[in-house]
Amino acid sequence: KSDILPSSGIKAGQGDITDPIVNRLAKTVDLANVEASEADKIQAAITQSTLDYDPSNYVRIKGSNQVGDLPPNYRCYKCLQPGHWIKDCKLNAQQDALEIKKSTGIPRSFMVPVEGPEVPGAMMTPTGQFAVPSIEHEARREPIRKPTEPVIIEKPTIPGDLVCGVCK
Repeated sequence: KSDILPSSGIKAGQGDITDPIVNRLAKTVDLANVEASEADKIQAAITQSTLDYDPSNYVRIKGSNQVGDLPPNYRCYKCLQPGHWIKDCKLNAQQDALEIKKSTGIPRSFMVPVEGPEVPGAMMTPTGQFAVPSIEHEARREPIRKPTEPVIIEKPTIPGDLVCGVCK
């Protein structure tokens, strides 16, 4: 038995919306009452079932709509200057990728203000200042202590009647 549908010459399971018969049938709601071959109806049903999941329906490339002439009132949202799209902004190349976390969910009483975002663990508060959680601040302030003496673990003495005769 062949996998090729006789009327359209398409392998079963591979929809081809460019076929004019299948294209016309794919737009039809009631395939049961349409005058067409069974193979074309099956192909149209396969095409209809996957039409909603076609990548062209949901793929969006960032900045793809920013082509051509600028609208007269458009300003770049990074530098606030007219004359270029935001994807072409000169500030894009200058900025470092410094990721600043927000202190959402941490009470203000648990935060210690710091100088800027370069401080390790710095987060931005709702007021726009930078702060570090007090626990982190204390941990970074204290130096890591190294043990001065080696830790000696004393082995407990086991009574003779409990000692294993095989492994001792």
